[in-house]
Amino acid sequence: MVTDVVILGGGFGGCLTALIARQIGLSVVVVDRGFHPRFAIGESSTPTAGVILRDLAARYDLPQLVAISDYGNWQKSVPDLVCGIKRGFSYFGHQIGERFVPDNHHQNELLVTASANDEQSDTHWLRADVDSWMAEQAQVQGVEVLERVELTGLSGVDPWVLQGVQAGRTIEVRGHFLVDATGAASLLPKWLSLRSMRDCLRTQSWAVFSHFHGVTCWHEWLRGQHATLHEHPFCCDHAALHHWLDAAWMWNLRFQDERVSAGFVMDLRRHEIDRRRAPRDDWESMLERYPAIGDVFADAQLAELPGSIIRTSRLQRLWGKLADLDWALLPHTAGFIDPLHSTGIAHTLCGIERLAAAWSECWGQSGMAEKMADYDRIVRSELLLIDQLVSNCYDAPDFSTLTACAMLYFAAATTYERQRPAQSAAFESAFLCANSVAWRQAVATVSDWLQRLGASPSPSELRLFEQRVAVAIRPFNQVGLFAADIMNMYRHTAAPVSRHA
Repeated sequence: MVTDVVILGGGFGGCLTALIARQIGLSVVVVDRGFHPRFAIGESSTPTAGVILRDLAARYDLPQLVAISDYGNWQKSVPDLVCGIKRGFSYFGHQIGERFVPDNHHQNELLVTASANDEQSDTHWLRADVDSWMAEQAQVQGVEVLERVELTGLSGVDPWVLQGVQAGRTIEVRGHFLVDATGAASLLPKWLSLRSMRDCLRTQSWAVFSHFHGVTCWHEWLRGQHATLHEHPFCCDHAALHHWLDAAWMWNLRFQDERVSAGFVMDLRRHEIDRRRAPRDDWESMLERYPAIGDVFADAQLAELPGSIIRTSRLQRLWGKLADLDWALLPHTAGFIDPLHSTGIAHTLCGIERLAAAWSECWGQSGMAEKMADYDRIVRSELLLIDQLVSNCYDAPDFSTLTACAMLYFAAATTYERQRPAQSAAFESAFLCANSVAWRQAVATVSDWLQRLGASPSPSELRLFEQRVAVAIRPFNQVGLFAADIMNMYRHTAAPVSRHA
C-alpha cells in the first residue's frame, strides 16, 4: 500500500489531519493501534479552538467541522454526540483540612467568561464520541483507517515504510510524509531515538483522574452555603471548574449526561508519586484533605469508561526535534505541559492548521524544508510559553497571586482570539502570541518577579506583585483584566464571534 501521507494515531487530531489532507488532494492512510470508541482525556475546548474549526471548515470546504465549533451548532447538528457546555473558567481556592467558605467579595473565587451566551458557548468533548465521529468523517472522505495494528518496523528511506500486524496478518504501508498523532505514546520519536528535552521544562506535575456519575454540582453545594451566586457571570459548573489546592488543583468537567471528568493534578515538587499506593488511595486521600470536595463526591461512582482511577507518571514531555522535511509531530506528540489552561485541543488545531498550510503551499516543492523548520520552531516556542504560564501558577503562594498569574494566560488567549479575524493567514500567528517578542519578555519578567517573592511574601509584597503584573500585561489587556471593581467576576471577556457564510 503506497500513499502520500501516513498518520500514526486515529484520535481526533490524526483523523482531522487526514480529513484535511484528502481535501488538499493527498492520499492518506491512518494507522492506529487501538479502535473506537475508547476513553481519552483532553476534553475542554476554548474559543480559540472554535474559531480555528470554523476557519478550517471554510478554507478546506469541510462544513461538518462547524458542527463541533460551539454548543449551539453542536446541539443543532450532532446532538447524539455527548458534550458539555463551557461558558468559561471558574476557580475556587481551598485550604487543606478546612471546608470551603464562600467569601462575599469573592476573594477565594475567580470566574472568567469565554462566551456571551449558551449558543456561542465552548464545549467539553466526550472524546470517545468525538474521536469516533472524526474517524467516521475521515473514512467518508476516502481516508483508509487501519485499526488494531501493532507496528513491528519503521524505516525512513524515501518513502517511509511501516510494517505491522493486523488480525494476524502482516501489512506494509509506504508513504512520503509521516505524521505522529499518537500523543504520549510518541511512536515516531521513539523509533527515531529523538532526545528528550523534558528537563528544560519548569512545570513538574502528575495526575490521578477518571470519569464519574453522581457528582453533586458545585453550584448547588455553594447554594447550600449561602454563596452570592447571583453575582457569578455564569453557572460555575458550566465551565472548566478548577479547585485550587495546596500544591495541587482539581478539574471538574460536566457533560450533558451528568458524567463528570475529574482529576487531581499534583505538583511533583511537593507531592511525590508513591507507586506502592494504589491510584484509588491517592484519590481518596485528596478527598479527605478537602472536605467540600469530599462532599460533592460523596455519592460518586466510576463511569463504565474507563472504570477505574488512572494515575500518570510525570506529565511533561518535549522532544528535541519536532519536524523535518518528510515528517512532523502534532503538538500533543511534540510535547505536553499540563491541563491547567485547557490548551490541548486548541494547540493541536493550531498545529494541524499550520501543517495543512505547508502541504497546500509547498507539497513536492523546495519550500517544504523551510515550512517544516518554521513548524518545528513555532510549536516549540508555543510549548515553552505554555510551560511558563502554567509553572507560574504552581509557584503562586496564595489564591490572590494565582489569580494574577492566571491573568497572563487570559491576556494571551484573548489577544490571540482578537488578532485572528484581522489576519488574512491566521496560521502565521503563533498560539497564545508565542511569536511576540514583547509578550514573551512580559511573561519572563513576571516569572522573574514571582521567583523573587519566595515562599512566604508579605501582604505588601503580594500587592506590589499584582500591580506589576497588571502593568506588564497592559499592552495585551484588551478585556479589562485586573479591573478593580468587579471582584474577580469577569463578565466582559468573551471572545469575538466569527462566522463564515
